[in-house]
Amino acid sequence: MPDNTNTEQNAGAAAQQATKTKRDLALERLKTRHPDTEYADDEAIYGAINDDYDADQKSLQGYKDNEKAMADWMGSDPAAATFLQAMKAGKSPYAELIRTHGEDAIDYYSDPDNADEIANAQSEFLKNASDGKKLQEEYDKNMPASYAVFDKLEKKYGEEAVNEAIDQCFQTMNNVVKGIFTEDMITAFIKAKNHDTDVADAAHEGEVRGKNTKHMKNLELRKKGDGTADLDSANAETKKTDNQPEFGALGRVTRRGNIWERGNEKRTRIR
Repeated sequence: MPDNTNTEQNAGAAAQQATKTKRDLALERLKTRHPDTEYADDEAIYGAINDDYDADQKSLQGYKDNEKAMADWMGSDPAAATFLQAMKAGKSPYAELIRTHGEDAIDYYSDPDNADEIANAQSEFLKNASDGKKLQEEYDKNMPASYAVFDKLEKKYGEEAVNEAIDQCFQTMNNVVKGIFTEDMITAFIKAKNHDTDVADAAHEGEVRGKNTKHMKNLELRKKGDGTADLDSANAETKKTDNQPEFGALGRVTRRGNIWERGNEKRTRIR
């Protein structure tokens, strides 16, 4: 019976730990969206949530404005709406152009006055097709090297971490295309740019500190002495003690002592 009670209590405690608060869930979502940002307190968390909400609302409003503009245009031009719906259904756009515009479409292409406009449109089409082909060729050429980078980083940081980083790259690219530049995004790039410099400065500071410590140790050893006998010369001064007053030049003369005491040598007077 006691074993069953303990098991139920442990299961209840585990379930309680697994339950996350609304604050934990909100912070988890923020960390997923802004992995490089630290939130010191609730004020920072609520501020980030408001910033994300404003950005999402701005993006959503852009979609709504585009949708409304498209709906208004198609409502004002039924022929254009029919043409686009036919293309969406997979029908020939050329046949639909004649179906929706009749002989006007045929006459437009056969009218010499429209030759320059048609030629310019053809030139733009070829340029766009060429640019698109070049981009695709560059993409196909660069991706094998990118896959090698992915594999290398996955071995170092794990597949999940690399996938999250790639998602963050796409999110950043998407924001840039939409003209969204957040403080967190710009700060992350600034930190990344200064990282190597900060590491180098810290290493240099550690090296200098180590040299200074070594130098101070050498000075301490010199003060203690290295075991070599004191071979004072005859003209050397006797060593000043800490409690001995300083009298300048007079003090230096008196500390030299007499000839029987100089150099810490023992001499015998001949009488």
